[in-house]
Amino acid sequence: MRLTCQEYKPRKNIALLCTHEYIHTQQKNLVENLLSMCLYEGVAEFVSCKVTGKKSNSTAIEFGKANQTKVINQFVLDLFLMSNNYNWLWGANRNELKIRDLGYYIGYEICERYYTLSKDKTQAIRELIELDYTNEKEVERIVDRTKLLPKTLKELYKDYEKQRPKVVAMSPFKNGSRDVKSGLTKITINFSEPLNGHHDGIDFGDLGQEHCPKINPEKKWSDNGKSWTFEADLKPNQHYQILISNNFRKQDGVRLKPYLIEFRTKD
Repeated sequence: MRLTCQEYKPRKNIALLCTHEYIHTQQKNLVENLLSMCLYEGVAEFVSCKVTGKKSNSTAIEFGKANQTKVINQFVLDLFLMSNNYNWLWGANRNELKIRDLGYYIGYEICERYYTLSKDKTQAIRELIELDYTNEKEVERIVDRTKLLPKTLKELYKDYEKQRPKVVAMSPFKNGSRDVKSGLTKITINFSEPLNGHHDGIDFGDLGQEHCPKINPEKKWSDNGKSWTFEADLKPNQHYQILISNNFRKQDGVRLKPYLIEFRTKD
């Protein structure tokens, strides 16, 4: 907290600080993803600067403008990972560039560019403050118009999807089987490439908790990180679903494509 106060000098910059926080009271709830979080803070910072006529006192914005290519490249790498959000905002900010709150720069730069490109400045400010973060098309429209990122958001997401590992096989039965033997059963999941060996996750399928078997807490990774084994207590004559979630990930944080296991046990 002491470091934050030294950096941002809240007493000296009380006008910016109060306006920034007031703008937050006018905004819609953000969505828990990196881009929305950056936009949420960037809108408040940009509008507070326009209202007060003062320059932002965030060192992240100054650094971002001076090192734009480097910052944008790192942002694109982290954009869809979900695990690195707090490297950009509000946390310890252990990012590769060693600068805290660079997400403020990302959001600020998008807002500044959008405002500059807009003929109706008042309308632009209104759109930014009233942005519905659940409206993906509207978020995409604003971000893509600024051309801050090297590709459109849809293109960047397609690039990310190509990097994601997949479940390629399972044993001792095939997915979709309708005659699985009941009892304690070790199920092994095989991945298309090595995962990091410590992030994992099982969730319920669309049918809910009552269609998920009891899973023993102990799980085991293979030495090469390409398979993962858990034990399930399968009851007879049951329709089961087990969701292998996207909490699994590669060493670089790219997440597994979720995989739904669905099968039936014999009488």
